[in-house]
Amino acid sequence: MKGKPVTIALLVAVLMIWGGVIYRVVDATGGEEYTLPVAPRIAPMDTTQTAMDSFALVADYRDPFLGRFHREHRRRTTTAPVVKRQQPIKPAPKKEEPKPAPKINWAFLKYGGIFHNKKTGKITGMVRVHNKDFMVAEGDSVMQVAIKAIHRDSLVVEYKGEEKGIPKG
Repeated sequence: MKGKPVTIALLVAVLMIWGGVIYRVVDATGGEEYTLPVAPRIAPMDTTQTAMDSFALVADYRDPFLGRFHREHRRRTTTAPVVKRQQPIKPAPKKEEPKPAPKINWAFLKYGGIFHNKKTGKITGMVRVHNKDFMVAEGDSVMQVAIKAIHRDSLVVEYKGEEKGIPKG
């Protein structure tokens, strides 16, 4: 019966802790109701104006973008007489603008990565054209796409006369 006093002491401690927890729960749920404080009423302000304030902007600061001081833009007036034309003005002939070349959607082309053969020193790239995978070298042409250069992070190609760098990914 060596540990009996320790057990009794621990039992008393546990009962005190649980008693405190139960007391707090009962105290929080029961008892008087809590009412919110109401702010006191404030008298309305006097809205009559005593004097009009006037302000003037001073714009003699340096423009942060142009680096020079701001100046007022003044309208220039001409003193030359206005001459009215007797003949109606004919509209200028319309010039046909050349149609821009259609933009190429490069989404059909993906660059997968690079292979380097240590024995032969040959560099080969992995390219996906229209969801078909190809292994290509510089100078090769696959489905009208000419491979110009192969780099570790990008691929330089030419398609329909337009050259573009395709990033790895």
